[in-house]
Amino acid sequence: MKTTNIIKHFLVICSIFLSGSLLPFVFSSGYSSFLLLFTGLLTFIVFVLHKTTYKVNFLIFLFLIIAFLGILFFIREDFQSVSTYFGFYFRFFIAFLLVSLIDRDFFIRSYTNFFVYYGFFSLIMYVIGLIFPEFIYSLPTSYNDAGTGYRHLYIYFYQGIELWNFRNAGIFWEAGAFQVFLVLALIFESFILKGNKIRRIILILSIISTFSIIGIVILGLFVGLFLFNKKSKMAFLTPILLIPLVLTNGYIQDIMDAKFAGNHSSGNERLVGQIADIKVWTDYPLFGAGLERYEQVFKAYGYELGAEIPTSTNSFTGMMALNGLLYSLLIFTSLFLFVFSLKISLKEKLL
Repeated sequence: MKTTNIIKHFLVICSIFLSGSLLPFVFSSGYSSFLLLFTGLLTFIVFVLHKTTYKVNFLIFLFLIIAFLGILFFIREDFQSVSTYFGFYFRFFIAFLLVSLIDRDFFIRSYTNFFVYYGFFSLIMYVIGLIFPEFIYSLPTSYNDAGTGYRHLYIYFYQGIELWNFRNAGIFWEAGAFQVFLVLALIFESFILKGNKIRRIILILSIISTFSIIGIVILGLFVGLFLFNKKSKMAFLTPILLIPLVLTNGYIQDIMDAKFAGNHSSGNERLVGQIADIKVWTDYPLFGAGLERYEQVFKAYGYELGAEIPTSTNSFTGMMALNGLLYSLLIFTSLFLFVFSLKISLKEKLL
């Protein structure tokens, strides 16, 4: 493997860890230094070592997003949140550097490979936790900025200090977040890379072990795709992948109790959060509530709707409420353009 490709793989992995892992909370004292070092390395490679040609459409689109965010800053008078806006621009700068250095096809391969290998590792750690629960409670602890506690091995986290929630969260703050990354890898693996079946099975089992309802629903749609795919010889064997759900039935009951029992449940809280976001958006449809106003209005609606701890967990409704329709259209248009640019085929064997 060329040295350049090794560096690119390293940068992709770093971007994944910076996107949602809990490591920044474990090494909070050195996180800023690492982020600056990472950005400095990217800047040096892009502007000194790497000859980059930029597409005009890409530069125009990036300018529109950055300019519009600046306009929103003044329209909404978010002057006390200037440091947060600086953080937004800093993220856009890092994204610009990554896109300049790493092409789409390389990123897809590198990203998917990481989650296939890490997914396999996470399954091992998850099974160890089920078989040897005493092992979990011997591990060091850490907390995220919301006060949620974890026991961890630095590259794997068990959510819960006194009682593990029996869900595979990997390196992320919760299992639902891990599921999002895994589903994206499964899409890349199945429809673009079309690698071997074992890789897909690892990703599917990893998603199942998160016990994320959204992830299970997406898997149901995925299974449906190759049940209707006549070229797939293993189409009707896919229910075998659900065997772990049967084998861990007792743990599933504990998970369901934690998620839905009583008046306070994560499912209800998320639904309330989405409704509260929609209410905020209807109050500020074009430009959003803004950083300073959003938290106050969102919490008021959340408590009004019966939430114990009002929390926004839906990226779509949250962005609409915070930044309004116009800015959200710019962001989500970029995501749709990325998807439409991929050569996705449903005519191949999925499994």
